[in-house]
Amino acid sequence: MHFRNASIAILAVILLVSALACEDVETAGTPDTQATIAATIEAMPTAAPTPVPTPTPIPEPVATPLHTPTRAPTETPSPLPTSTSTPIPLPTATPEPTRFTSISSSSNHTCALRADGSPVCWGSNWEGQASPPSGERFTVISSGDWHTCALRANGSPVCWGSNLSFDHSYLGQASPSTGERFATISSGSRHTCALRSDGSPICWGSNSEGESLPPTDERFTTISSGSRHACALRVDGSPVCWGWNREGQASPPTDEMFTSISSGRDHTCALRADGSPVCWGDDFAGMASPPQGEKFTSISSGLTHTCALRTDGSPVCWGSDSYGQASPPLQERLTTISSDLTYTCALRADGSPVCWGRDAFDQLSPP
Repeated sequence: MHFRNASIAILAVILLVSALACEDVETAGTPDTQATIAATIEAMPTAAPTPVPTPTPIPEPVATPLHTPTRAPTETPSPLPTSTSTPIPLPTATPEPTRFTSISSSSNHTCALRADGSPVCWGSNWEGQASPPSGERFTVISSGDWHTCALRANGSPVCWGSNLSFDHSYLGQASPSTGERFATISSGSRHTCALRSDGSPICWGSNSEGESLPPTDERFTTISSGSRHACALRVDGSPVCWGWNREGQASPPTDEMFTSISSGRDHTCALRADGSPVCWGDDFAGMASPPQGEKFTSISSGLTHTCALRTDGSPVCWGSDSYGQASPPLQERLTTISSDLTYTCALRADGSPVCWGRDAFDQLSPP
């Protein structure tokens, strides 16, 4: 309502002013006109002031007490799933081969000496022939059929393996005399021979064919035991043999001088001073027929084959090759060679072993 009255008064003023504007300016400015306008304005109703509404007080917010959160229980982590993928194997380094200074092969086992003199044997061990005593150090080692013998630095002998014959009767090939000192030793099939420091020979074990009865009045520089015979060289290089002689293996040529000699099963081979080979005894497989024109630095007689080394270290073998025993690795250069039943082992210049032939008892697998 207050807003309406004010609007009407304003409209009246506007109309009056408009009417006056149409008259002469001088007339509009007279006192009577001015009085009329004043009276009109005064008579206009005064608009009542619009009351200002009292603001509704805004309630102050009540502070809500802080809520202490409840600590969540600690969860036990679940174990990670185990991978089922196949792990990739790491490459295995090839171990370095054992190094030896000497090696000796027999019927089905081989023994060798490390640089510190400790013995290592491998192959057949039915009679303990490949189980040398621990803690020992030797300068010489020699493998027989079922026994092995070696010499300590002071020359005292040590043997291990079988003391028995094929029918298990006692022979004693692995039981040398106590108190003896030897310069070298050689194990045969069922007997053993050695040389004292003065060159006098002594043998023990089987004596079924006189193999353990060397000539007592002789002095030798080297000795080699075969199956049932043995041969040795005098100081002048002349050969002497004793024992089983059915195949002529104990009948060396009388007019020869040798620097080395090796007794096999039923044949024997030796080297002249110029390195040329000479063999005698059983030759049914050609093991006593060395190649002509060859010169060797070492020679070794086996059962039905023989092997030797040329001056450049290359190996040469002849005789039976039924198991590859006469087929050496031609690319090899060797320093020592040892033949026996149906296989051969040798040493390279760095002392690592290499073997070939029959491997029925891992005798071709040195550690």
